[in-house]
Amino acid sequence: MTRLSAVELFFFAFESTSHPWHMGGVLLFDPAEGQTGAELAHQTMAALTETAPNAPWNQRPVLGIGSLPHWESVREIDFGHHLRRIALPAPGSLSQLMDVVSGLYPELLDRSRPLWQVYLIDGLEHDRIALFFKTHHALTSGMAGRRMLSDWLQESPQDCPRALWAAAAEPQPQPETTDRGGGLSVIGAARRIGGLAKVGPGIVKAAAQIVKVLPEEVRLVRDTGLPFSAARTPRMTAHMSSARSFAAFDLPLGEARQIRERAGGTVNDVLMTVCDEAMQRYLAESGGHRDQPMTAMLAMSTRPGDGSAGNAALTAIVVKLGAPQASPAERFTQVVAATTRAKSVVRQTSQTTLQLQMLLQGAAELREQLPFGRGSVPNIVNFALSNIQGGLQEPRYLGKAKLAAAYATPIVPPSHGVNFTAMPCGDSLCVGVGAVRNFVPDTNRLAELATQAFEELKATVLTPAGDRRTKSPSPARSGT
Repeated sequence: MTRLSAVELFFFAFESTSHPWHMGGVLLFDPAEGQTGAELAHQTMAALTETAPNAPWNQRPVLGIGSLPHWESVREIDFGHHLRRIALPAPGSLSQLMDVVSGLYPELLDRSRPLWQVYLIDGLEHDRIALFFKTHHALTSGMAGRRMLSDWLQESPQDCPRALWAAAAEPQPQPETTDRGGGLSVIGAARRIGGLAKVGPGIVKAAAQIVKVLPEEVRLVRDTGLPFSAARTPRMTAHMSSARSFAAFDLPLGEARQIRERAGGTVNDVLMTVCDEAMQRYLAESGGHRDQPMTAMLAMSTRPGDGSAGNAALTAIVVKLGAPQASPAERFTQVVAATTRAKSVVRQTSQTTLQLQMLLQGAAELREQLPFGRGSVPNIVNFALSNIQGGLQEPRYLGKAKLAAAYATPIVPPSHGVNFTAMPCGDSLCVGVGAVRNFVPDTNRLAELATQAFEELKATVLTPAGDRRTKSPSPARSGT
């Protein structure tokens, strides 16, 4: 029996119909030469349904009061529930595919079953097929999911595709009893509970540890960014609906790395800069005013080098971004300074304090539930951003079909409204944009604005000063 960690329990505790805590992705595959999309879809469905799932794909959560929360293996998997096929009217575009995903995404996963679903979608242009999968965040994190994808997809064309749930799963270690500072951690306190009779003392110990690290938590927030300081938007007083909107866009990795080498910072800083500028422009187009800096929730891994921390090895830091009217180069410089400072602070912070950062999501939920006065309390941040390191940069195959692109369909946490999640795939940085539909109804436009911002940043940083005086920025590419 594997007990649920404190972070996994958090995901279940704060989940609701308007705030699902599942995540996923859309994978696009090109058929082999001479193969049609329909043939590829039929072959793939047959291979997937013939494979029994391994852990964690055969596990469901047990959250009743009769035992401590834990994962339980399920003997028989109902593929009729977990695996479905959808055909678009050909030739379906990427934006039409994302419209379908937007409709499939919001429904909560059934906790009486293993927490995943996979949709095979064909009828796409260029005879491509897509696999849209969604899994609960308690089942896997972004990085763990990327490693599972890497283990699943084959390095060379094969006669038969493999099922994702046949890939070897990462071990799920029992939570550690000490944090990096040497004290009793919140998870450690829960692990010492020997039975239900000891729940009270365990909670007391955990509360004492929280009090102990409060000064460090205050320093962390002070030195990175203040929550509930988001730039005001026209829709910020609305309650989050359950409807979602998804879009996708690509950034060329080679050019993003050239910007990094020329101007400093990281590829993630390049992405943060274009998302910041896109949000400012979308705000202006939606009737708002560019008079405040945006703030972002930046996901950071706290996983040790040996990868032993399981799915709980993450935190989220608030970062104040560039000035509203900054030029592309100025915005990039300001973003680099902010993220560098945040990373330095995180490196000096204990694991327990970093886990307490997740409570900010709970505070965001409380703000979301305010019956009145919501206009007086800003959102916790304007958007969330994460970059799944490593990605799938080497050629990968599903049988003989080659992976063409991989886009995240990210969680949209309470009081955010928008989430950008990127993953390198081949020569591109594939970015999935997820939004609450009544906050940002047109994610396709947001993706277009991000692409435009990248072109302008590239022209500013990579074009010699003399050429910039005579050449206009490159035209924007379509976001989808």
